[in-house]
Amino acid sequence: MRETQQQLVQSEKMVLLGELTAGLPMKIQNPLNFVNNFSEVSNELIDEMKTELDKGDTEEAKAMRMMLNKILKKSYTMVKGLMPL
Repeated sequence: MRETQQQLVQSEKMVLLGELTAGLPMKIQNPLNFVNNFSEVSNELIDEMKTELDKGDTEEAKAMRMMLNKILKKSYTMVKGLMPL
C-alpha cells in the first residue's frame, strides 16, 4: 500500500515537472511570469525535500532533488539559448 502511494506521489510530481517544462518556451515570452512560476515550483520542491528529510525519507528527498536539478538544467539551457552571443 505504501509503495503504491509513493508511486502515485512520484507520478504526480513527474506530471508537474512535465507541465512546467512543456510550458517553458511560452513562459519565456513573458520572463517575469516564467521567473515567478519557476521560483514557486522550486520552493515547493525544496519544502517537500525538507519535509521528507525530517521524516528520514532520504530516497524521496533524492528523487525531488533530481527533479529540481532537471528543471534547473532545462531552464538554464533554454534561457542561455535566448541570450545573444
